[in-house]
Amino acid sequence: MLAARRSAIRGHVGEKGASMDLPVSVNTLGGLITLGLGVLGLFWPMKVAGMVSIQPDGLRGLSEIRATYGGVFFAIGLFAVMWQDPNVFRALGFGWFGAAAGRMFSIVRDESGSGANYGAVAMEALVGLLLVVPWERFFGA
Repeated sequence: MLAARRSAIRGHVGEKGASMDLPVSVNTLGGLITLGLGVLGLFWPMKVAGMVSIQPDGLRGLSEIRATYGGVFFAIGLFAVMWQDPNVFRALGFGWFGAAAGRMFSIVRDESGSGANYGAVAMEALVGLLLVVPWERFFGA
């Protein structure tokens, strides 16, 4: 069944018998967004720090941004994109929903409601939906 799903969501490109699998599912888009944010965190940690309104404390703080916002996001995004498993996509999607829920908790508890925070909740929920919903059931593969 998994092999059939992978076959349905991949295209083949190549010449002279060589092929390269290209993931094309909507779920994959959520994985690519996660992976892309990881690349930002790895290579441009200060930009990410500014995006999330944190200030690293010295080189250890910079390493923490690279590890958390870079390495973790990159690895889980890459795994989801490469593995192309609905359960992997859903687990990653629920991680994004958890981020949205945590941010909503902060908005209420810390009274931190702002356009930036509400926008981040919307973005986190949207990426979660990209990953969790079995889109091929609605639009075909």
